[in-house]
Amino acid sequence: MRKPSPMITFIYALIVSLLAFMIKRIDHLMILGSMNLVSGASLGFRRFRGLIILYIAGVIGLFINSLLVSNRGEVVFSLGWLVVREGVLRSVADIFFRLGMIFGATLLFLSLTEPREFIKDLERYLRLPKGVVFSIFYALRLYPLLAKDLDEIMLVRSERMKRRMIITPGDINSLVVPLLNISLERAVWAGIAAEMRGLSIRRPVYRGKRFSTTDLLIITFLMIQILIIIFI
Repeated sequence: MRKPSPMITFIYALIVSLLAFMIKRIDHLMILGSMNLVSGASLGFRRFRGLIILYIAGVIGLFINSLLVSNRGEVVFSLGWLVVREGVLRSVADIFFRLGMIFGATLLFLSLTEPREFIKDLERYLRLPKGVVFSIFYALRLYPLLAKDLDEIMLVRSERMKRRMIITPGDINSLVVPLLNISLERAVWAGIAAEMRGLSIRRPVYRGKRFSTTDLLIITFLMIQILIIIFI
């Protein structure tokens, strides 16, 4: 089965994230959070295994925080000095599944979407200005270059017998200033190169959207969640 359109997965992730902030009932959060967590984790387990494990492990910190802040209501569990009340479980479930909706939808988007195709679709279907699309593409391309520049700056710092640990404001200054200078110069020349290649006179090609079977499956999955909120 072919991959879905990047626009469909982006709209899905956006709507689910908005729903996560709007839903008030805990049963809705638990159902939709479980649906998105299971689907997102199953699709992104190979690529984002570490993030999924960290998210699940974060329940421990969330429980401790809720125990200190929201330990109110009927007693659910008691063991010596440890008394867990209803408010703790409600707080943990609320935050865990609310974030689970966003996290699962994001994993689904990242697992099914190629960055280049997504950027192209921003222009094809959403008709964003070509300058905005070029800026987004350049920003994504810039991340690995920034990582390489950072490694070179750290190497120069070590050759000058400076500590690798960034502690003082002087350390931060010696790291940030050259990184910003390199990035600014690269951005200027990238803009000049884009203009010389005809970015300003380029005419974007707009297309009508044709839904594939996978697109319809994702739309149906989204509609099921909306219907759950309305009728349950």
